Amino acid sequence: MGTQTNGLNRILVIGFMGFSFVYLLTLGLRPYALSWVMKTIPICCLALFAFFNIPGQKGKLMTLGFFFSCVGDVLLEMPHKGLFEAGMGAFILAHLFYITVFMKRPGLSRGRLLIMGGMVVFSLGFAGFLSPFLGPMKIPIYSYLGVISLMGISACLGSANHGLVILGAVFFIISDSLIAYNMFVTPVFLSSLWVMAFYYAAQAMLGLGAYKIL
Repeated sequence: MGTQTNGLNRILVIGFMGFSFVYLLTLGLRPYALSWVMKTIPICCLALFAFFNIPGQKGKLMTLGFFFSCVGDVLLEMPHKGLFEAGMGAFILAHLFYITVFMKRPGLSRGRLLIMGGMVVFSLGFAGFLSPFLGPMKIPIYSYLGVISLMGISACLGSANHGLVILGAVFFIISDSLIAYNMFVTPVFLSSLWVMAFYYAAQAMLGLGAYKIL
């Protein structure tokens, strides 16, 4: 059984890394047929990794988090009007599952307190900075920003959380902040590359960090 699991894990790791790299390389070709498949395969690999390797309720919750991330990825990749808000809703659900996993046995070291404080200050400052640019999108964007900030806080608060969980939360916030800045303020050079690179790294760190939680 152990050998089978190790073999599956190797396939999932190779699948995650390989398809992430291919999708990043083909960003300039979008939109192309089935680009949403290429985009979501890496996160599907993480969902399977969580399902088969992380025991108990924690594994189920992480799998659901990755599943709703896949749903969000598909919705955001589609060129149809109105799906951006639906995609954000799917990611809000994903973050709520992550929060449930990470918000266990709260406790703070000085280092984690500083990181958490930095996240809160950045989120509040970024929300204020974005305000004049958001128009009717204020409520959806602020709702999402609040939930992802809570995910970052939970990553810092959970005393058993591996450092990779915290780094993954930071990378997630960076990725989504780049999306908002690029969409509502001004275009960022190679924005899609930076967004997706930070996003894939964030999801991988959350998955591996959850695997290492005691």
